Amino acid sequence: MSQIRGKVVFEGDMKFRASVGESSIEMSEDGLKPMEAVLLAAGTCTAMDIVAIIRKAGYEVQGMEVELEADREEKYPKVFREIRIIYRVRGNIPEELVKKAIEMSQNRYCSVGIMLKRGGVKVVTSFHVINA
Repeated sequence: MSQIRGKVVFEGDMKFRASVGESSIEMSEDGLKPMEAVLLAAGTCTAMDIVAIIRKAGYEVQGMEVELEADREEKYPKVFREIRIIYRVRGNIPEELVKKAIEMSQNRYCSVGIMLKRGGVKVVTSFHVINA
């Protein structure tokens, strides 16, 4: 079992500094909020998987954008109900490979997304390949 250690420090008002090792982000009620960070973590996690899978297949990703939308419950704790992910991948990459990479990420590799799904969040994906 691997372990991750992090720290969150209250910096006044409603501002917090969250860090892991030398990396940190600021969260506040006026800036990035925790649920937004979770959504972005899910998007970044799957994006990193997809680039790695496509590269391993011998293709180069010339660009990628992952657009995320999430619906939350109306009442507290206002957890995510559904996340929609749209992948836009740029490069001379077969569509079947992109589809397979997304499936592998969503069902096998993306820890954040799989954790959310295990918690009852529905994840819906779609993609577009933009030939370069």
